[in-house]
Amino acid sequence: MPKISVVIPLYNKENFIKKTLDSVLQQTFTDFEVIIVNDCSTDNSDKIILEYKDERIKTIKHQTNKGLSAARNTGILNSNSDYIAFLDADDIWEPEYLAVINDLIQNFPEANAYATNYFEDINGKKYKPYNSSLFLSEDYSGTLDFFEMNLQKVLFVPSSFCVKKSTFDTIGLYDENINFCEDVDLNIRLNLHFQIAFSNLRLCNYLVFSENQIMHGTISNKVFPNYSRYEKENPNNKELKKYLDFERFLVCKKLKLENNSSLFQKYYNEIYKNNLNIKQKLILHSPRFILVLLIQIKNKLSRIGLQLTSYSSISRID
Repeated sequence: MPKISVVIPLYNKENFIKKTLDSVLQQTFTDFEVIIVNDCSTDNSDKIILEYKDERIKTIKHQTNKGLSAARNTGILNSNSDYIAFLDADDIWEPEYLAVINDLIQNFPEANAYATNYFEDINGKKYKPYNSSLFLSEDYSGTLDFFEMNLQKVLFVPSSFCVKKSTFDTIGLYDENINFCEDVDLNIRLNLHFQIAFSNLRLCNYLVFSENQIMHGTISNKVFPNYSRYEKENPNNKELKKYLDFERFLVCKKLKLENNSSLFQKYYNEIYKNNLNIKQKLILHSPRFILVLLIQIKNKLSRIGLQLTSYSSISRID
C-alpha cells in the first residue's frame, strides 16, 4: 500500500496537465499513487494522460460533470493510502514537495493535516504571496493556529495541502453543494477539530490568473460556505470569528465589483467591523470605481515588483 495518494481533479487542462503530472513523477519521495479524476473533460486532456504508462497512475472518469468538490471526493474514496495530497491540474510541485510532507507527517504526529508555502505563478513569473509566512523564519516547520495565520493571503493553497485520510471520518468530505471557497469550508471544519503542521518552504507553484480575469468573473450565482453556522456553533472562538470576517471581507470585495448590493449588504452586516483594518474598511465603503482603480494600480505595481495589499503597506515581491 502506498503511503500517499495524490488526487488530481481534471477538467479541460490540456495545456497544463503534462507539466503537473511530470512534477509528481519527478518527486524524490516515490511511495505514492496518483489518482486522476477526469470530470468529463471535452478537450485533449484524456489523450495526454494515456501517454503515461506508469503503473502508479490510475484514472477515474465521471459520467457527468460534477464539479471540483465531487472530483476530489471521488479521489479520496478511491485512494489506497493513509494520506491524501491534493494537486490541481494546472499547478506544479517542486521535486522535494512530497518528501517534506512526509517529514511533517513523521515529525508532528499530533497533526492531521500538513501543508507547505507556495509561489504564485502570474503570467509565467513566480512571486512570493503576501501572507503570514513572512513573519515566520524561512525554514520554519511546526504546528500553528490556522485561523490566526490566515488573516492575510492564504498561508497555503489546495495544491500544497495533505490530509490524513481518517480525518474525513470526523469532518466529512468536501461539501459538493458549495462551488465557491469549498476549500475554505473544509479547512474550517478540519481546523476546528485537528492541528495542522506547516513548512515555510515554497514547494508548490500555484497558477494565478490575472486580476482582470478575476474581476470580470462572477460569484453572485455561486453557493458559498455557511460562515454564520460555524460562528453560531463556536460563539467563544474569537480567532475563528476574525477569520470568518476576513473571508466575508474578501467576498464583499468581489460582490462590490459585481454591483450586487443586496448580497454585499448581507455579508457586510455579518462582519464585526473591529476585525478589519482601516484599509479594508475604506475599501468596503468606497464606490465601485475606486476599487476598480485600485485593482488597476495593483496590476501596474506588480509588473515592477511591488505588491499593493489591503493587509499592510506596499511590499516587495520576488
